[in-house]
Amino acid sequence: MWYLQEFDDATEVQTEMHLLRDMTVEIVKNTLQIDDSDFDLPVAVGQNDVPAEKVPAFARYMQRPLDAKDGHSYEVSFLAEPE
Repeated sequence: MWYLQEFDDATEVQTEMHLLRDMTVEIVKNTLQIDDSDFDLPVAVGQNDVPAEKVPAFARYMQRPLDAKDGHSYEVSFLAEPE
């Protein structure tokens, strides 16, 4: 399943993990404008940085609203089980 992970920049500790319902690798690639044709591994294998301005595009796949927080960074990744 796809998750948006939220990290506190000061501590580098994960603060939240948000399930992204109906997310696909194509949506991730299109939203983040990733062309993985030259990558060693596909996008679904790694963690992908999400700029704050792109968080709302992923938030629409969550059950509850989310706004990017100052001092936090975000990554989207495909995980078999949440960490």
